[in-house]
Amino acid sequence: MNEWWQREWLGFDTETTGINVHSDALVTAAVVRYSPADGTLQTQQWLADPGREIPAGATAVHGITTEYARTHGRPLAEVVSEVADELVAGASRGLPIVIYNASFDFPLLESHLQRLGLPTLQERLGFVPLIDPLVLDRALDRYRKGPRKLEAVAAHYE
Repeated sequence: MNEWWQREWLGFDTETTGINVHSDALVTAAVVRYSPADGTLQTQQWLADPGREIPAGATAVHGITTEYARTHGRPLAEVVSEVADELVAGASRGLPIVIYNASFDFPLLESHLQRLGLPTLQERLGFVPLIDPLVLDRALDRYRKGPRKLEAVAAHYE
């Protein structure tokens, strides 16, 4: 049997207004579907108007200003609903969802769904097949020196 990275999988990432999964808001989201059979990546991206100011510190991380999100973003509820639908569709087909630092992005999405009165991924699926490369890196090479940001970990494991 092939390893998980040799099969089709979904990648998920967000950018937000801050680091509190229960009170901060999603600004961008991306879902990437990787198909190893032909090496294709299908990417879907969303820009949301979070309905609040994007702090300067968050803008410094992801480059999106409040004005830009208000002008070009879609309503937060629509974006969150579409992102959840996309992840549920893939996970329902047995695809794992790969999230670097899943302890942030997954609870953020679940919290948004709850706040909007929408069913969470766990409510829709029961079991959500998550793979977190950060957790894998810490388990495989606990004492490795250097940063554990996505770019560094990807370079380390090639």
